[in-house]
Amino acid sequence: MHVGPEITRREESGLLVLELRGEHDIASAPELRCAFEAALAEHPGVVADLTRATFVDSTVLGVLLGAREQARAQARGFAVLLGEGAELAVRRIIEVTGLAPILPVHDTQEAALAAAAIAGA
Repeated sequence: MHVGPEITRREESGLLVLELRGEHDIASAPELRCAFEAALAEHPGVVADLTRATFVDSTVLGVLLGAREQARAQARGFAVLLGEGAELAVRRIIEVTGLAPILPVHDTQEAALAAAAIAGA
Protein backbone atom coordinates (compact mmCIF):
# COMPACT_ATOMS: atom_id res chain seq x y z
CA MET A 1 0.00 0.00 0.00
CA HIS A 2 1.34 3.41 -1.00
CA VAL A 3 1.49 5.89 1.86
CA GLY A 4 1.98 9.49 0.83
CA PRO A 5 4.83 11.50 2.30
CA GLU A 6 4.29 13.36 5.53
CA ILE A 7 6.68 15.47 7.57
CA THR A 8 5.78 16.28 11.17
CA ARG A 9 7.68 18.51 13.58
CA ARG A 10 8.02 18.24 17.34
CA GLU A 11 10.35 19.69 19.94
CA GLU A 12 12.25 17.38 22.24
CA SER A 13 14.75 18.66 24.82
CA GLY A 14 15.14 21.97 22.95
CA LEU A 15 15.88 20.22 19.65
CA LEU A 16 13.60 19.78 16.67
CA VAL A 17 12.63 16.31 15.51
CA LEU A 18 11.48 16.08 11.89
CA GLU A 19 9.59 12.83 11.48
CA LEU A 20 9.21 11.40 7.99
CA ARG A 21 6.23 9.14 7.45
CA GLY A 22 5.38 7.20 4.33
CA GLU A 23 7.30 7.22 1.06
CA HIS A 24 9.74 10.06 0.41
CA ASP A 25 11.36 10.64 -2.95
CA ILE A 26 12.12 13.39 -5.44
CA ALA A 27 8.58 14.76 -5.06
CA SER A 28 8.89 15.42 -1.31
CA ALA A 29 12.59 16.38 -1.35
CA PRO A 30 12.05 20.17 -1.81
CA GLU A 31 9.65 20.34 1.16
CA LEU A 32 12.02 18.26 3.23
CA ARG A 33 14.99 20.46 2.29
CA CYS A 34 13.03 23.57 3.36
CA ALA A 35 12.01 21.91 6.62
CA PHE A 36 15.65 21.17 7.49
CA GLU A 37 16.80 24.67 6.54
CA ALA A 38 14.13 26.25 8.76
CA ALA A 39 14.79 23.83 11.62
CA LEU A 40 18.53 24.44 11.58
CA ALA A 41 18.00 28.20 11.50
CA GLU A 42 15.81 28.06 14.62
CA HIS A 43 17.16 25.20 16.76
CA PRO A 44 20.57 24.17 18.10
CA GLY A 45 20.07 20.67 16.72
CA VAL A 46 17.81 18.56 14.53
CA VAL A 47 16.96 14.88 14.48
CA ALA A 48 15.63 13.29 11.30
CA ASP A 49 13.30 10.53 12.51
CA LEU A 50 12.97 7.83 9.84
CA THR A 51 11.33 5.20 12.03
CA ARG A 52 7.98 5.61 10.22
CA ALA A 53 9.32 6.20 6.73
CA THR A 54 8.45 3.31 4.44
CA PHE A 55 10.73 4.34 1.57
CA VAL A 56 13.45 6.90 0.86
CA ASP A 57 15.27 7.32 -2.42
CA SER A 58 18.68 8.74 -3.29
CA THR A 59 17.24 12.26 -3.54
CA VAL A 60 16.15 12.10 0.09
CA LEU A 61 19.53 10.70 1.09
CA GLY A 62 21.05 13.73 -0.63
CA VAL A 63 18.77 16.03 1.38
CA LEU A 64 19.86 14.31 4.60
CA LEU A 65 23.53 14.71 3.66
CA GLY A 66 22.92 18.35 2.78
CA ALA A 67 21.23 18.96 6.13
CA ARG A 68 24.18 17.33 7.90
CA GLU A 69 26.59 19.62 6.07
CA GLN A 70 24.44 22.68 6.80
CA ALA A 71 24.37 21.72 10.48
CA ARG A 72 28.16 21.44 10.54
CA ALA A 73 28.60 24.78 8.80
CA GLN A 74 26.30 26.45 11.33
CA ALA A 75 27.72 24.58 14.36
CA ARG A 76 24.36 22.87 14.89
CA GLY A 77 23.65 19.31 15.88
CA PHE A 78 22.29 16.73 13.46
CA ALA A 79 21.43 13.06 13.82
CA VAL A 80 19.24 10.45 12.14
CA LEU A 81 16.95 8.18 14.13
CA LEU A 82 16.41 4.91 12.34
CA GLY A 83 15.07 2.95 15.28
CA GLU A 84 14.78 -0.78 15.58
CA GLY A 85 11.25 -0.74 14.15
CA ALA A 86 12.28 1.05 10.97
CA GLU A 87 11.16 -0.30 7.62
CA LEU A 88 13.71 -2.78 6.26
CA ALA A 89 13.86 -0.96 2.91
CA VAL A 90 14.88 2.30 4.61
CA ARG A 91 17.47 0.60 6.79
CA ARG A 92 18.90 -1.31 3.80
CA ILE A 93 19.37 1.74 1.58
CA ILE A 94 21.26 3.52 4.34
CA GLU A 95 23.40 0.46 5.08
CA VAL A 96 24.06 -0.44 1.43
CA THR A 97 25.12 3.11 0.58
CA GLY A 98 27.47 3.19 3.58
CA LEU A 99 25.80 6.30 4.99
CA ALA A 100 25.03 5.02 8.49
CA PRO A 101 28.25 6.32 10.09
CA ILE A 102 28.32 9.46 7.96
CA LEU A 103 24.83 10.75 8.74
CA PRO A 104 25.12 9.54 11.79
CA VAL A 105 22.36 6.99 12.40
CA HIS A 106 21.08 5.99 15.86
CA ASP A 107 18.71 3.23 16.95
CA THR A 108 17.10 5.05 19.90
CA GLN A 109 15.55 8.48 20.24
CA GLU A 110 17.63 9.10 23.35
CA ALA A 111 20.89 8.41 21.49
CA ALA A 112 19.86 10.57 18.51
CA LEU A 113 18.85 13.48 20.75
CA ALA A 114 22.08 13.19 22.75
CA ALA A 115 24.18 13.16 19.58
CA ALA A 116 22.35 16.18 18.11
CA ALA A 117 22.64 18.06 21.43
CA ILE A 118 26.37 17.40 21.82
CA ALA A 119 27.15 18.35 18.24
CA GLY A 120 25.16 21.57 18.59
CA ALA A 121 26.71 22.58 21.92
